[in-house]
Parts: sequence; structure tokens; C-alpha cells
Amino acid sequence: MSSFQLETTDGHVIHGLDWPTQTTPRAVVVIVHGMSEHAARYGALASRLAAAGYQVYAHDHRGHGAHCPQPGWFAAQDGWSRVVDDLREVVDYAAAQHPELPLVLYGHSMGSFISRAFFLRYGHRLSGLVLSATGYRQRVMARVMRSVARLAARLGGAAKPSRFMTRLVFGSFNLGFLPARTPVDWLSRDAAQVDAYINDPLCGRLPTPQLWIDLFGGVLEMEQ
Repeated sequence: MSSFQLETTDGHVIHGLDWPTQTTPRAVVVIVHGMSEHAARYGALASRLAAAGYQVYAHDHRGHGAHCPQPGWFAAQDGWSRVVDDLREVVDYAAAQHPELPLVLYGHSMGSFISRAFFLRYGHRLSGLVLSATGYRQRVMARVMRSVARLAARLGGAAKPSRFMTRLVFGSFNLGFLPARTPVDWLSRDAAQVDAYINDPLCGRLPTPQLWIDLFGGVLEMEQ
């Protein structure tokens, strides 16, 4: 595994990782991580893919990972478009390293929505799209939740991490796992992975209301 950095037109520095295959390469896979986690969490998956002949890349979204100045925050304006365009930068970088190979996106949870938005804008750059823990037919929910996030931003500040919004969105997720061992049993059936998430200081950071506004706005854009 090695790291790379890319600078965007607005001065943001993208921090990424790549896992080169030691066999004849079959394709490029770009992993797009979820909310409140980071690219390195996918190291086991990336290593398995690399062993199977795939060149793997992943990057930390804005507001995520070890290098973000403001956890849980995309941008003051156009945050959704910025994270989608960050992914475009990573895809272009990966494709330039291996122009002869097909390229596949793998997006998980929030990363699946970012990947879907990328596909709608730049789908011609992809040979495949894999979505994990995504959702659909969520227009009404997204509209309501975006309105609540806007209210939370007005009351508590758009850039302040919001425990209220986190509880509102994720609060019911553990109900199917009662009696629960941890507050995030819903993350995985693998208890070791749940514990790794809890013990990782770069995981579980609270998103800001503005990130929720950006995310639900992106969902509405895709549902049109």
C-alpha cells in the first residue's frame, strides 16, 4: 500500500491510498467510503482485491480521515458537487495510471450515493458500478430531513457537529439488534469489525448539519 495526494481547483488536498496488484492486472477498482469513516478502513478488502489482480484506489472524503481540518464538513457552499468532483479527480488519476484497464467504482453507504451522483454526471468514464448499503425512492424522506438539517443549522450552527441529527438519522438502526452489545451493532454482523470502528479515533465523528444538508440535497438530485 502507498499513498498519493491530489490538489483540487479550490485548493483542497485529496489524500488517497492505492494497493497495487502483484499479478497481471485485470481492472481498476476505486473504493468510495461511507460517512464517519475513512479509506484505510477498507484495507482488508483492498488487499483481497489486489491479490485477485485488481489495482485498488481509495481516498478520504472532505471532512473525513486523518488530514481533514474540520471533521464532518464538506464545504460552506456546493459541498455535494465538491465531493463528487473530488471523486472525479481520483478516478481520472487512477485511469491515467492504467489507461488500458477497465475501471469500476465500489461505493458503500454515503459512498454509494456519491458514486451514483458520479455515475449520473460522468458515467461514461466507468466500466462498472458496485453499490453497497444504498437506498432508493427516498425523495420525501430526503426533503423532510434536509429541512430538519437546515433548522439544526440555524439553531446550532451549520459547522458544529450535530449529535441531534446523528441520533435522528441513525437512532433506529440498532432496534433490530436488541439486546445490543454496542450502540453500533447495526454496522456489521462481525463483532470484531464493530469493535474496530468504535476503537478507531477516525471513525464515528459527528457530521455537521451542513453535511446532512449537502447529502440530502444530493439524494434529491438523484431522485429527480
